[in-house]
Amino acid sequence: RPAALYARARLAPGQAFGGPAVVVQEDATTAVPPGWAARVDGYGNLLLEHEDGRA
Repeated sequence: RPAALYARARLAPGQAFGGPAVVVQEDATTAVPPGWAARVDGYGNLLLEHEDGRA
């Protein structure tokens, strides 16, 4: 299935999405594979977690 594309600067705290996805920013690119989820914490960090609970 196609991957969603997200601009890192537009992600707000509390926002979450599942893979497959690609997050692009000026100095990095983050891939979120299928079976993984990403969320933005209160400090703006992008956290990835496997759907079975592994980090």
